[in-house]
Amino acid sequence: MKRTNKFNDMISSIQCDFSLTKDGTRKLAELDTKIENKEPRIMKDIELLEELEWMLRNGKAAIYIIE
Repeated sequence: MKRTNKFNDMISSIQCDFSLTKDGTRKLAELDTKIENKEPRIMKDIELLEELEWMLRNGKAAIYIIE
C-alpha cells in the first residue's frame, strides 16, 4: 500500500469552500464565479477530485479508516 499526500490540500480546500457556504459566510455563486473564471486553484482542485473519484471507482485507490 502506497501512502500519498497528493490529495490532502484539495480535500481540505473543497471542504472549506462547502463549510463556508453551509455557515453562510460564502455563497455557492462565488464558487460558480471562480469556476467560470477558471481560477487556477479551484480548477486544479477539481481535476484532483476527478482523478481521486476515478481511482476510487475503478479500484485503483481505497480509503481506510485507521483507529
